Amino acid sequence: MTTEKDEEKKYRLFLANIKGFGGITIGKLIEEAGSARNVYTMQESSIRSLSCLKEKQKEHLIYARKTWQINKEYQRLCERKIHIVSVEEEDYPSRLRNVHNAPYLLYYYGRLPQEEVPTVAVVGARMCSDYGRRNAELFGRELSLRGIQVISGMASGIDSIAQKAAMEAGGRSFGILGSGVDVCYPASSHEIYGCMRTKGGIISEFPPGTSPEAPHFPMRNRIISGLSDLVLVIEAKEKSGTAITV
Repeated sequence: MTTEKDEEKKYRLFLANIKGFGGITIGKLIEEAGSARNVYTMQESSIRSLSCLKEKQKEHLIYARKTWQINKEYQRLCERKIHIVSVEEEDYPSRLRNVHNAPYLLYYYGRLPQEEVPTVAVVGARMCSDYGRRNAELFGRELSLRGIQVISGMASGIDSIAQKAAMEAGGRSFGILGSGVDVCYPASSHEIYGCMRTKGGIISEFPPGTSPEAPHFPMRNRIISGLSDLVLVIEAKEKSGTAITV
């Protein structure tokens, strides 16, 4: 049975997949239209009179309404057990709301970090030293044993070492991806990717099927820091993705 909440989720999913629409644009659009459903069902003449959209954005919206199969796309996510949450919903992580240009929609496997539980991002170099490896394992394990959630980007090196240690200690870890949640990247993290789907969560703002591309990772890093109470750098170069997260 489809609930009213599920119905609105479908329309929010639709808005999040329109070319050139970010969180700020979608927020203004919903404010002017009243709801995501209203955006989808309004007359084309009403779309062309919207004050919050540029002409090119109006064309993208009109085209998407004609081509995007809203029920089919939502059902596909449900069948694959991929969850979604939008910034309008209570379940959206409160920590992340404070990030500049917070993601409008998150896709995730498993669960989201618990609001009431302290959360630490453990980040660092892919090509780490023995020192880095030892300390990533140490902090991942000790944070977990103290009931602290561990977040990272699931990259090889410091990220995955800390996340694996956290889960082996019985804790929860969350991987934030620069690809769709159904794309395990790097392939070497396949083991912890599978574990996090049951012992934490895999989270992304990118639609399923999105390949990992360089511009995605700075965007991913703002989510890592945004979800965390503290960012712990184990070992990293001065100019790196780690510095962006910090």
